[in-house]
Amino acid sequence: MPAHLQEIAATLALRSWVDGKKFPQEKYFETIDLARPLLARHGAGNGEPRPELVVMILTTTLDEEGLLLTYVLEKGTYPLDVEDREMRWLRCCQAAAWVILQAYERACKAREWPT
Repeated sequence: MPAHLQEIAATLALRSWVDGKKFPQEKYFETIDLARPLLARHGAGNGEPRPELVVMILTTTLDEEGLLLTYVLEKGTYPLDVEDREMRWLRCCQAAAWVILQAYERACKAREWPT
């Protein structure tokens, strides 16, 4: 995760959100499972898409779904010193997407995913 997004993830406590009961982790992990082979078709040929590509799909999904927006509004914390509201929101979605991908990778490594 890029450093500028790590601060956002920490400010919003995104890891505990992703690991929490309200977050639909299974649904997002399934989305990653579906996206990876599609993205790998267009990659450099090593069979694995770059993490940044998976993050782009998750970022768009988070923006579209609205679950992150609800979380941020309930938390009452909207970080960043960026004046452009759209860029602020994009960075929040990107930070959450990286946290989700990291949770996915941890679960795969621990053999907790796929279930």
